[in-house]
Amino acid sequence: MTLYNHFPGKDDLISAVLDRRYQDIVASLRASVKPAASAKEQLRAIFAWHEAWFATPEFSGCLFECALAEFGTEYPKISTIAIQYKTNNDIMDGRHTEDRFAGRPCGTDCFDPDNSA
Repeated sequence: MTLYNHFPGKDDLISAVLDRRYQDIVASLRASVKPAASAKEQLRAIFAWHEAWFATPEFSGCLFECALAEFGTEYPKISTIAIQYKTNNDIMDGRHTEDRFAGRPCGTDCFDPDNSA
């Protein structure tokens, strides 16, 4: 028995793995950020999550980066999900990180987590 019995081709299999990994990462990040009361705590939670992930024995680099490096954009089923992961910042309850600073004057406190809502 082979995994290819369940997928039409290699790119479909890899796309399914990437999609599942993407969903798992976003869910885990959202869970780590959810209890944080302030933007500063949310950023700390995001960094703590990544630090813990990078320290695991299973970590061997970013699966999405590896997929893009190996397949490039010649396989849209693979590259689309990999690029989505790299460009999507909606881990904080569906809001983009940039939205948290929308309308703030860009001065010395523009990106000061202590002054963010």
